[in-house]
Amino acid sequence: MLIRQSAFPPPPEVRGLIGALWVFGFGVMVLGAAPALDVAVTARFALLAVSGAALSVGLWVLAARFRGRGAVLPVAVLCIGVLVALAVQVGADLVSASLAARLFDANVVQSLVVSSRPSAALIMRLIAETGVILYIGLFGVFAISASSLLSLIETRERDRLLVEARAAADRAQLAALRLQLSPHFLFNTLNAIGALVTTGRAVEAEAMIDRLSDVLRASLAPGMDSLVPLADELAVTRAYLDIEAVRFRDRMTVDYDCPAELDRALTPGFLLQPLVENAVKYAVAPALRPTRIRVSARREGDELVLAIEDDGPGEGRPSASGTGLGLRNVRERLGLLFGARGRLEAGPSGPGFRVEARQPLAFAPEPVA
Repeated sequence: MLIRQSAFPPPPEVRGLIGALWVFGFGVMVLGAAPALDVAVTARFALLAVSGAALSVGLWVLAARFRGRGAVLPVAVLCIGVLVALAVQVGADLVSASLAARLFDANVVQSLVVSSRPSAALIMRLIAETGVILYIGLFGVFAISASSLLSLIETRERDRLLVEARAAADRAQLAALRLQLSPHFLFNTLNAIGALVTTGRAVEAEAMIDRLSDVLRASLAPGMDSLVPLADELAVTRAYLDIEAVRFRDRMTVDYDCPAELDRALTPGFLLQPLVENAVKYAVAPALRPTRIRVSARREGDELVLAIEDDGPGEGRPSASGTGLGLRNVRERLGLLFGARGRLEAGPSGPGFRVEARQPLAFAPEPVA
């Protein structure tokens, strides 16, 4: 399928090669007939060049369709094709010469070679009265060049398909990484809602359900790993932390330091949720005292830096290399989306823990008024 798609029309480089070869051939024919050149002869040579170009296109289609079917068959088919094209071109030359002589009284080379061997006489006549040597050279050069171009085009197409396959695999991996996080969060939240209901805290349970719907709507939205404005990502993060605030009541305080100028900065959707979930799990949940979580965003040169910091206890934290599920998944997502420019830095910060997600800074378009 790959080869047939590139067979016809020929790609630009093949069209350029055919054009250059047969413009050259036309020039050689004109120069060879220069002493007796007239309009009829020039028109005849132009038609022969067009005929040669059309036959070259046919050779390309033939070579392309048989490419990749073993080592011998494509070469054999191309050689037979060149012989057929050469015979057709020589026949067109002889016919056009005869018509030019009859219709326009054009000067046409006539062979004076006489030989007792018919085969030798035919060959000498063809050489003397047609451009058979020129045609052999042009078709031969085209056949060799076409083989090289086919290999080049196939390599380029394989590279393109490989890039597409890797992109598809990356998208699938991104989706899998994100879906690993959602069930864990959902399980904890539903448990908390159940606890609120059984203890008669229906209003708080209803508020938690509303926030849960906001978070799930964001996590299940189409194109879930596309880039979203930071303001939207912060809204989802705030909804998640509001859910956790219902669970922990006075034991958790959240500060936000995100300048409005970065509201349109683009970031992967649902990136911050696993980071703040880690802060809740390792800082807020085990602490007996109130714990503060700080969510911040800043610009450093051409980078966007998103940070989650807490002052909770450091025991049991994932290592700074990000071996915990949440940190590992975020690190892998950043790497898949941004390459070396997407990275996660995590480690102790004072009495607590700090995680920074770094990525290239880009902004969403201004909304149309």
